[in-house]
Amino acid sequence: MLGQGDLLREYEIQSVIGRGGFGVVYKGKHQELGIDVAIKEYFPPELSVRQKQTIQPSNPELQESFEDGLNRFLDEAKQLEKFRDHPNIVTCRDLFRANGTAYMVMDYIFGLPLSTLLEQRESQSEPFTEQDLLSLIPPLLNGLRAVHEQGVCHRDIKPSNILVRRSDGVPVLIDFGAAKHEISKQTKSFAPYTDGYAAMEQVGEGRIGPWTDIYGLGAVMWRVVAGGNPPFTPPNPLPVQKRAFEMMQGQSDPLPSASEIGKDQFSAQILRAIDNCLTINVNERTKSCGELLDALNSSVELPMQTNLTEQADHVEDELVRAKREKVKGRIGLVMFGVAAVIALVAWISSPSQRAKRACAEAIELRARYGFEWERPKFNNVRRDGREIILSGRNIRMQNGFGAYSRMYYTCTYDLDFPLPSVDIVDPND
Repeated sequence: MLGQGDLLREYEIQSVIGRGGFGVVYKGKHQELGIDVAIKEYFPPELSVRQKQTIQPSNPELQESFEDGLNRFLDEAKQLEKFRDHPNIVTCRDLFRANGTAYMVMDYIFGLPLSTLLEQRESQSEPFTEQDLLSLIPPLLNGLRAVHEQGVCHRDIKPSNILVRRSDGVPVLIDFGAAKHEISKQTKSFAPYTDGYAAMEQVGEGRIGPWTDIYGLGAVMWRVVAGGNPPFTPPNPLPVQKRAFEMMQGQSDPLPSASEIGKDQFSAQILRAIDNCLTINVNERTKSCGELLDALNSSVELPMQTNLTEQADHVEDELVRAKREKVKGRIGLVMFGVAAVIALVAWISSPSQRAKRACAEAIELRARYGFEWERPKFNNVRRDGREIILSGRNIRMQNGFGAYSRMYYTCTYDLDFPLPSVDIVDPND
């Protein structure tokens, strides 16, 4: 593997993020811009070896297979570039050949894999709720629909291939499987899919299409539901071939239905939508992202918008108080939407109220949704013409992933009107 400090054009390697059947993913930094990136290197260990920094086929007989996989790798990058502006698809920023192979440069996503997030929440006896599920799946479906419209399938949807950004809680699909599929043709030890999340047409014979990704996403939803009532440990869905084999023997499906394991925590309509995604027979399965979105939308009124409205109204009532007690709480994925609604409410209000709410919002997000104060007051509050800047040091933040971090936190508000006199209240007073 490449080592820390090695250079790839204008990118400096910092560390290894992960490795797999297709190659290695590094964390890098653009030397001139100073931005972090993820760099994916095509280096299939079943087909190639590294001589110093150069990658080459293990033997001449594997040359064609190596080149075929490389071409798939390059095609994957070109496909991802089409979704440059989509918030739920990992973005390819650069692509080049070097060291006998190719490198794909992507945005570095500072976040947690959904698999890790689920495990953390469940270890704290706080499994995902229906609201959490409905905040996660529709954005992923929007991303998948854009991918499918370009004739592309992901092929390996699973919790570890979904990153949840720390900054806004938005889920992002990573690690598309085109190159892995090509590599798998040449080796028996590497499968281009993950058992439990792969449909029958992937592990056997059949036509791959959007319905294949729907099965994978259905398995992800099943995993979310199972976390609150695990039928087995770990609560991962069973391989489709095991399900098919036992059913062919006249036995019942060994995979408990979502309707069975989630009946006390999730609505029946949502659970039926999940079960329809996990049907082994393609002809009986949900066929497209649009169909699944319709099922989710028609099953229940999505709670995110309703809850945001309720929380925004409650926050608005409290923001204008002169004094208040310090409030502690957990910052959830829904917090980020709360900020957006608050901003909208502030924008349509009078200038005076907008300024007050803009000032108070930073305090609210700090004090109300899980921030713990380590110093009694803000370090500074500054008014500069049409701008308010609130900042503070050494805030200990309990974020939506249950982890703690120390940070320097600044809120800046650009306003389109002169600032009136505003009283800024510290919740510790």
